[in-house]
Amino acid sequence: MALNERKALATLLASFRRTGKFSNPIVYAESANYLVEKYGSAELVAHRLDVGTETIRALEKVAKMPANVQNLISDGKLLLTVAFDLLPFEPQRQVELAEEVKGLAFKDARAVIRCASRHPTESPSKLKQGVLSELEKRELNIVVVRVPRTIHEAIAKEGTEKTIVKLCNRWLRDGYPNLPIATRQSDLIRLIVKIPRQTYQELRHRTRKVANLVERIAIYYLALDKTC
Repeated sequence: MALNERKALATLLASFRRTGKFSNPIVYAESANYLVEKYGSAELVAHRLDVGTETIRALEKVAKMPANVQNLISDGKLLLTVAFDLLPFEPQRQVELAEEVKGLAFKDARAVIRCASRHPTESPSKLKQGVLSELEKRELNIVVVRVPRTIHEAIAKEGTEKTIVKLCNRWLRDGYPNLPIATRQSDLIRLIVKIPRQTYQELRHRTRKVANLVERIAIYYLALDKTC
């Protein structure tokens, strides 16, 4: 995108005021960088846009990050807010950390990056493994579901919780096939199921009502397997 002052201002104003949506966050960063170079300081740009100076400075720095990191941001694999946390590191370390935290939820990515700041010589992959393993131990993701007795009987043989988690991962792996609309049924059995963090986060990206989604997944695959 060829920038000029008008386009750069419009891009940032639309973003800050939420009057527009741009698919590529790097456009924000490039616009901020363009205006800082034109006006001479982040303070003047911030004053013109009525936003915080630190926000403009951070966007300006993102525009100067290594191409590999910018590509991850453009492709939606690395959150812009996560990229902000990478700014204090030297470029090569930014690239290494970005590759490890891409695709992670904001909280998880930030935990890995903060750990990296405390252990500057440790490999990013080892840091990520340790941080996520520790989070897995500390955080429990519990859902309460209600399934018909017939479904409970069908999945109980292999282990109810194990089977439900397996079906959830199957649905995610299959590319989120359409599920039947949940209907009220009688003779329901209430189950408390622990969902692994990664699976839970992926389900949570699809809906805020994870328990309802889990119920529908179980019903869907039971019906599907019976017809195969």
